[in-house]
Amino acid sequence: MSRPDTKLAALRADILADPHLILDDKDIMTALISGGDELIGNNVFDLRNMALQHMSTRLDELSETHGTVVSTAYDNLATANQINRAILALLDPQSFAAFLKFLETTLAESLNVSTAKLCLETPVVRINGQRQTEYGSGVAFLLPTTIANYAAGSSTGQPRPVTLRKTGNASPEIYGNLSGEIRSEALVLIQLGADRQPGLLALGSTDPDQLAPGQATDLLLFYGAVFERVMRRWLN
Repeated sequence: MSRPDTKLAALRADILADPHLILDDKDIMTALISGGDELIGNNVFDLRNMALQHMSTRLDELSETHGTVVSTAYDNLATANQINRAILALLDPQSFAAFLKFLETTLAESLNVSTAKLCLETPVVRINGQRQTEYGSGVAFLLPTTIANYAAGSSTGQPRPVTLRKTGNASPEIYGNLSGEIRSEALVLIQLGADRQPGLLALGSTDPDQLAPGQATDLLLFYGAVFERVMRRWLN
């Protein structure tokens, strides 16, 4: 075999081993596709079909990726708009009584969850029916250290500022009669001041995928920061 034939055989073997060497090269594909069938030979037709099929596949992949990106962008925008509306609803109450009513009737709806509770820690001597009646069903009173332990779950150390998780054993102390129906929850820690016990904003959903791990928490973190400032104002 002559030297040119050897080079041709090696080139042919390389192309057969990895067709993308040519298919991914824009200049080569342009030259091949623009060439005339009668000048290059019968094999060009098959190569063109392969190239067109390859380009069509790439186009489908790009279209699918584009659709996913657009869909995600719309979802993120919708979530951001919802949080913005929820913050405006949080700022609406003009009295502490109205704020407690908001916790009881509007908080869960504004965040599009099944139930929502503001959890506060208090010594056992202060947990009684009269205090619960005073603050309404939107507030749950818990014993000291309960919030950190519940938010941390099975992990060790301090809980994260925002925890998203699926659950099959949501706390009855927090969710009351709805605890058996809660399948996912978001737990947002609320710092009420250096001289006060921590608080917790507990959001529960009957949908196991609504508040699942792996979702972004930045908007909930921002909502929690606004919520704790509102709470501090009322407590002062």
